[in-house]
Amino acid sequence: MSFVNKYTDIDLVGRLQKGEEEALTFVYKMYWEMMFLAAYNLVKDRSVCEDIVQEVFISLWQRRAKLQIKVSLKSYLYTSTVYKVYDHFSKNKKMAKDELFDNFESKIETSNPETKLMHEELIHLLDSIIDTLPDKCKEVYK
Repeated sequence: MSFVNKYTDIDLVGRLQKGEEEALTFVYKMYWEMMFLAAYNLVKDRSVCEDIVQEVFISLWQRRAKLQIKVSLKSYLYTSTVYKVYDHFSKNKKMAKDELFDNFESKIETSNPETKLMHEELIHLLDSIIDTLPDKCKEVYK
């Protein structure tokens, strides 16, 4: 895939913000599989996972003008996918709560090396943000 290194995250976000559909196509081709696997690790339903990934891309396109990526586009899409999974489970409460939350942390961390690395990156970022908070805010958060 020659498009993988063609654009940086900053370039892609800028192109998305300008409404360039080709940028969305590049982002989709680069990240859909990672997003699908992240969702499938938790949901175990191919059709639902495909819908979740599609919803993330629709949301990305609809909110493109206000898009602000702080870490990386990959991390942003991974996190968005996990949040959509949460949303899916909250909308479908008939699914067993235990299935979602039983060992959820370990499911994310051990799903595959790539998702484990992204999870660690997000935890590190969160810890660094928490460290910048005033002492009282840190105490409340923890």
